[in-house]
Amino acid sequence: MPPIRSRRPGHVAPIPRILKLTLIFFALVLASCAKPLLPPGGIAALDGIWRGEAVRRVGLPDCPTVTPYVMTVREGAVTGEIRQARNPDVVIDRFQAFIEYDGALYARARPGGEDIDIFGRFLANRFEGETKSRSCTNRITLTRQPE
Repeated sequence: MPPIRSRRPGHVAPIPRILKLTLIFFALVLASCAKPLLPPGGIAALDGIWRGEAVRRVGLPDCPTVTPYVMTVREGAVTGEIRQARNPDVVIDRFQAFIEYDGALYARARPGGEDIDIFGRFLANRFEGETKSRSCTNRITLTRQPE
């Protein structure tokens, strides 16, 4: 195929329409091959109990080093609990949220009167994200518990 030339010297000719359509087609094919984040069955497949902890990354000395979390997922609705580090059977606050179509979650809790934003994403068998408050930033990781 001969090179595309413009009729005007120094001018680059526009890309032919068929080439544009071919590029768009291949971009769509590649996008459809992307690995889905959620397991087969979508959000409904996330139902169950998820346990783990938030580990301090940045914060004041009075921020807990590790904070246990439990989330119960039913049909995309999440009921979460923040537990006491010394005694994980004691619930210090609860929160509720909904899982977005892509597995994302955003919630807010107020243990001890301080707002904590909880955000992250559910993947096939884990939840990963962060919790942030005025004084602390934590990395949160939960795993699905066998039923």
